[in-house]
Amino acid sequence: MKTAFIYFVFIVGICPLFFSLIAPRKESIIVVDIKSKIELVRMPDGELMNFDTQYQLLFLDSLNIVKEVVTRNTLQNKIQGRADLQGDTALKTDTLYKYFLFKRFKKSGILIDSLRTKTSQIFSVDSLIKLKGWDRAETYNVDNLKLNEVVKNNHLGWTVSEKYSNPSKNLKDENEPDSVYLFFDRTLNNVPFSFSHKIDKDKKAKLSKIILVFNPKKTEGFDRTIPRREFSFEIVKVQLKDRRQVIDLFEILRGSKLK
Repeated sequence: MKTAFIYFVFIVGICPLFFSLIAPRKESIIVVDIKSKIELVRMPDGELMNFDTQYQLLFLDSLNIVKEVVTRNTLQNKIQGRADLQGDTALKTDTLYKYFLFKRFKKSGILIDSLRTKTSQIFSVDSLIKLKGWDRAETYNVDNLKLNEVVKNNHLGWTVSEKYSNPSKNLKDENEPDSVYLFFDRTLNNVPFSFSHKIDKDKKAKLSKIILVFNPKKTEGFDRTIPRREFSFEIVKVQLKDRRQVIDLFEILRGSKLK
């Protein structure tokens, strides 16, 4: 009886381990949304225009996917009553997604226009980085700014946010902010994307959000004051919804021979 009990314990203990070894590994995919909000001034009336953009980054080991929202407008005929009676045309809006697939340290990637068509073409990774402004984002620094305020989480022991002012601002440069707010999040430390690797390393937390504030300013050449404006850039971790499709894209990338 004792031998039977030991055998039972052995089976119960070793079987889950055995099946865990042969079961397919659920690949760990990191998914974040990169959001930006830009307020620009329309001259000469001085009205604010808002430009909000968002795209998704997906990471699996050395594999990367950029999922970009694309809005397509097409004309279609309205059908009124019977099928043979054509009405006027209407504008139909479709939301599609472009997928930029690329491997770390590779110069070329694969662009898939839509999962509906899966037509693909080769693109330059360097061009994508410059287009998205990642080359500028990763060198973002506050060396020339004055630190005015620090907010810390005393329970967790790390900095939550910092506020900077810009005392040496070039008053003729409308792209230089008056104030800068930085926000940090340690739960994003495993995200490969960075606004500033230097700041992430110094703070031991991911720089998760940047807010640039531009104070009201009298413009030269226009009898008008530009209102207060804000630019913001943010990293937000999200849940993966279309896992099977994403895995298929990663498999395409794995099997590709990119230079």
